[in-house]
Amino acid sequence: MPPPRTARLVVVTPAGVLLGSLPPYPVATPWWQDAEAVVRGAREHLDADVTVLRMLASDRPAPPGGLVTYLAETTATPPGLQPWSGRLDEHPLRAPWAHPGGPGADLGWADAALARHECHGLAQPAR
Repeated sequence: MPPPRTARLVVVTPAGVLLGSLPPYPVATPWWQDAEAVVRGAREHLDADVTVLRMLASDRPAPPGGLVTYLAETTATPPGLQPWSGRLDEHPLRAPWAHPGGPGADLGWADAALARHECHGLAQPAR
């Protein structure tokens, strides 16, 4: 049985404004790349609606399990934010969707591409 995973979220706005971090919470799966379980856990444990952008750190050298810190964006300030003093470094090879505002930009591009083919509004995320 793999060790359990706990997530900590560092939260930013889509414009990249750092809001702080949320308290750690248990995640249903131990695998670091399973972002869906992190998002579901944030809703269940913290009443926070987030989009995970990327992993920032872990207290273990390799998966699975442990305390894993993720960068996440939100459009509404979630309750329970705490100050966070870490650094958010840029990297030239980072994928555009892993930056604040990246997921929204991708959806905007998809909507525009669909509109050119007269298929309006299909790229909006389901809630």
